[in-house]
Amino acid sequence: MKFLLVTMEYAPFYGGVAHYYEHLFKYADGQIVVLAHNEEKSDELNVYRRPLLNKNLPCFKWLPSFKAIIEVIKKEKIDTIIVGNILPLGLPVFILAKLFRKKTAIILHGLDYGITRGNQRKERLADCLLKKADKIICANHYVAELIKENLSSKEIAKIHIINPGIEPIIPAFDEIKIKAFKEKNNLTDKTVFLFVGRLVKRKGADMVISALSEALKKQTNLFLAIIGNGPEQENLEKQIAVLKLQKNIKIFNNADEVEKDAWFRACDVFIMTARQIGHDFEGFGIVYLEAGLYGKPVIAGKAGGVTDAVIDNVTGLMVDPESVDDIAGAIIKLAEYENLRNKLGFAGRERAIKDFNWQKLSHKFINLFE
Repeated sequence: MKFLLVTMEYAPFYGGVAHYYEHLFKYADGQIVVLAHNEEKSDELNVYRRPLLNKNLPCFKWLPSFKAIIEVIKKEKIDTIIVGNILPLGLPVFILAKLFRKKTAIILHGLDYGITRGNQRKERLADCLLKKADKIICANHYVAELIKENLSSKEIAKIHIINPGIEPIIPAFDEIKIKAFKEKNNLTDKTVFLFVGRLVKRKGADMVISALSEALKKQTNLFLAIIGNGPEQENLEKQIAVLKLQKNIKIFNNADEVEKDAWFRACDVFIMTARQIGHDFEGFGIVYLEAGLYGKPVIAGKAGGVTDAVIDNVTGLMVDPESVDDIAGAIIKLAEYENLRNKLGFAGRERAIKDFNWQKLSHKFINLFE
């Protein structure tokens, strides 16, 4: 069986959705062909890059996708077409699937479904496509529950959960290098918290900063490293200055993979209290699994699909992402109890390796259609 994945987001496009599709493809043993949006035509092995949208058209901006989808269907002898973005690509995919008598599947992550809500035309179209799909794959249980509200019991039976995964590579630790890194950054005898994520409001860095300010009233040896960049950086820097936390919090907006790796090794706790804003929410949070591979406990917000990535009191602590007090309480608790940190971190590593192996998840995806 051969699948065609049609998507607007694919590597080198940055983000969790692109990461999901890239690794689903990587471990599919050649059974998945990708058609990704690209302004200029180019080909790789089993990856076609074509213009799928024309933003200059007054309507039906997806018209260019017809030609590209037909080209790949004929060349690759496709059996099933997978929609990676329910809108705007769902309609052309389903029209051509009917014309060429192909099966269909839709993958949903969160925001891709959320943006269809609040607009009657988009809601009707998205719900119609979900009802007609042969399979509906959700990247988390949260979005699966959202779509059930508009489906019949027969249609709900088509829903399957396939979470994002991770490369199960356990980092090697060099205690001497970690000690040197801590000494260089004046972190000796401090409990180090690490935030890694795009600096947008939904990720919750502002709440973490406020919570750390409160936690410092009880624990004075706390340090927070924030790795990321984005539109909220200036606001976060102002917040740090107003709270006079320059010695306790530092933003690294140009950290490369080597620096990020060093911080993951050196930190004691990973923290990212993502929250839902409107229809926008964290679809999963691969970074929580990354922290798990490093054996680090996490503090995460109870919002969106994060509950699939983190198990409360098993691999980390789940908090109310809108409550400074709740977040501060979790910070204090993990700062005080090293044994708890070690216990949660060990469980996080075991779960990341066992349950979120990309090869296993990709094969699980393929097997849904057999």
